[in-house]
Amino acid sequence: MPRCPKGSRKNKNGECIKHNRTFSKKNSSQPKLTEEDVNKLIRDFNVSDSEKDKIKDRLFRLKYRKTFKNDFYKLNAKKNKELNKMYDNDSFKKKEHLLYEQAEAKLAALNKGYIELNEI
Repeated sequence: MPRCPKGSRKNKNGECIKHNRTFSKKNSSQPKLTEEDVNKLIRDFNVSDSEKDKIKDRLFRLKYRKTFKNDFYKLNAKKNKELNKMYDNDSFKKKEHLLYEQAEAKLAALNKGYIELNEI
């Protein structure tokens, strides 16, 4: 049986159909910080308005990282269980919560001078 041309795949009946790879479920389930979250995070940050805008831009681009290491962020098994109970095992809401905490940790490190603005 001949192979399908590039960019297509075989369906159940053995027919070649065009395969669209643009949609990825993994990308669609990535949480982002909202405008309200970002404003709450930088509300007490004492820097100029232009630097606040730069920080906002960096925070909007921030993505949840499962393996996040920072002096101001700790996720252990006990906390993980509590978050699972709090969000009824809804992984997306849990990731949103953890992303917010990761952003807080990054801002705390920036405030202490441990990291630069471009490292957020």
